[in-house]
Amino acid sequence: MVTAIGQDTYVTLPRGQIIPTFARHLAKGESGPLVPGGGHVLVSWNSSIIEVRANRQIIPIAHHPTLLSIPAEDAMTIIAEVEAYKSALRACYASYNAVPVTFEVGRLTGRGGHAHVQVVPIPLELKDTVAQSFRAAGQAKDIDWEAEPERALAKVGAGGNYFKVECPDGTKLVHLLKGNFDLQFGR
Repeated sequence: MVTAIGQDTYVTLPRGQIIPTFARHLAKGESGPLVPGGGHVLVSWNSSIIEVRANRQIIPIAHHPTLLSIPAEDAMTIIAEVEAYKSALRACYASYNAVPVTFEVGRLTGRGGHAHVQVVPIPLELKDTVAQSFRAAGQAKDIDWEAEPERALAKVGAGGNYFKVECPDGTKLVHLLKGNFDLQFGR
């Protein structure tokens, strides 16, 4: 379900919510979810949007498999729009005493699918535990985190495969993908 459409990006609900929905809570006799509807969304760019030209041709807008692979001439507007959605979601979640955790699997090969950033709300009181939770879960799966995340992403550039997490406390974690990677890890 598409919930918002921008110039170059859109926000949609995922097929499977990480966060239990209100109906699931009620069935268990619990109170509602932290954010109505669960709050878990995907922010995607250019992968499914089409353009109809005056001569009636339907031409797909360029597909970018990862944020890093966006050509320089398009990058500023797409990344600015992604950041604007993330900012709006931060404000929305804050009204429910929640903060966002975002993650992206950037894969250029295999069944990487189209590019998107997943955004998941967590309770405000857990915001300082997210980075350590990802580190511990990564250690259990032999995932090594880069000491300098931004430098690692710059080094692999547009052709690199990566998993990136942005934690509510500002910490960024990056794992450069080598071989198989569990695409459900972030979830």
